[in-house]
Amino acid sequence: MRLEDFEALVRRQVEEIPAEFFRGIAEVVVSPRTVPHPGRPGVWTLGECVPLPVSDGDPRHIQSRVVLYHGSFQALARETPGFDWVAESWETLTHEVRHHVEWQARVSELEAFDVAAEAMYLQVFSLTE
Repeated sequence: MRLEDFEALVRRQVEEIPAEFFRGIAEVVVSPRTVPHPGRPGVWTLGECVPLPVSDGDPRHIQSRVVLYHGSFQALARETPGFDWVAESWETLTHEVRHHVEWQARVSELEAFDVAAEAMYLQVFSLTE
């Protein structure tokens, strides 16, 4: 999928999410970058919720930037027969928005899930080597 088409897809998906979930999200950006996972060859970072500094430290004032990496989606699509751009971008977008919402609420369930998923991946990956 071309970068411009991916940007349009993500814009449409953003419109499907209720506005209250975007309180404190400064922007949703599609980056052309390909971001390999820092410690896992062949694994791609599809998106990030990047916290932006706040002067008062109050979690209710947390600002974030949600970034989806088009190049990473392309890399994964090349490796995955039948790759579903719509489903993967929706899953990544809502995952990153959820990070922001949980940070504001001082809840770390999704972060704990991410840690557990990575540990499970490591276990499975080490069994297949």
